[in-house]
Amino acid sequence: MPGPSSFGLFAFAALAIAACAGGSPQSGAGAEPAPESPSGTSLPEAALGGGAPVAPASPSASVTPPVSEPAAPSASAAPSTSASAAPSASAAPSTSASVAPAGAAVSVSLSDPKFTSGEVPKAKAALEKLVPKLKACIDEAGGLTGTSGTVEIQFLVRSAGKAEGVDVVKAKGISADAKKCLVSALQKKTMGTPSTDPVGVTVVLSLSPAK
Repeated sequence: MPGPSSFGLFAFAALAIAACAGGSPQSGAGAEPAPESPSGTSLPEAALGGGAPVAPASPSASVTPPVSEPAAPSASAAPSTSASAAPSASAAPSTSASVAPAGAAVSVSLSDPKFTSGEVPKAKAALEKLVPKLKACIDEAGGLTGTSGTVEIQFLVRSAGKAEGVDVVKAKGISADAKKCLVSALQKKTMGTPSTDPVGVTVVLSLSPAK
């Protein structure tokens, strides 16, 4: 039969075996998951490190990359304002003697009109009234270009008594513009009633420098 000391050792061994078989309260139900940090990683238990859990890194603590400032424009990129860009004085439009010199003022002498196929009794008087206008046509279109000049003009007078189909047949000492003006000055002007319809009229203007 065992003694009292052997009985005590047996009882202590039985308690130790029962304790090992029951296990810790957490071993049967499974370990409780460690708390997670805001960043999603588990914080180490105090029992492992023996100290306080490490705080997660703050999102605001991230390093902002330095922003490089734009380089100042080079002085060579500035637009050139050299004198070569300025317009040359030689490019200015020339106003030198491009207009032909005007001729001399003219004096107009009217010949007696010549009629064909009849007559127009009042034609000479009507033409003499138009002499100032004929003179202005020549003066304003270059004047007399020589020492003298002549202009031969023909037209018809029909029953209406007006000059029609005016034409400068010959001209000397006047410009082309003067001839056009003479035609306009006589066209459709009243010459009087002709004796027949129509009557052809020829008149000559003698030109000389005005005194």
